[in-house]
Amino acid sequence: MPIWLIPISLFWILAAVYFGGFNISIVGGSGFRQVLGLLVTYLLFLVAWGLLRWALGHLGENFLLKGVAPTLITMLALPLVGRAGFGVLGVRIHRGGAAAH
Repeated sequence: MPIWLIPISLFWILAAVYFGGFNISIVGGSGFRQVLGLLVTYLLFLVAWGLLRWALGHLGENFLLKGVAPTLITMLALPLVGRAGFGVLGVRIHRGGAAAH
């Protein structure tokens, strides 16, 4: 199923831009827990994409509904998915360079 290559490939690019380029800080946890948080975020991103693809796939067999729409929606939801993925391990994502303690 080559359509899965779209979110698999895009996640790493989007994660690099969001976690590295935006004005956010990741607070708490060791480096190991932060890496695990990134992997959990990756898993949640793929699950969200799959669920959206499944839900929108019932509306029709159009590539726009089964490929493009789930990808765009999960791309826009990456900050929420990231907070959930890191939050599972007790790591927080704060806006701004300096986190409030």
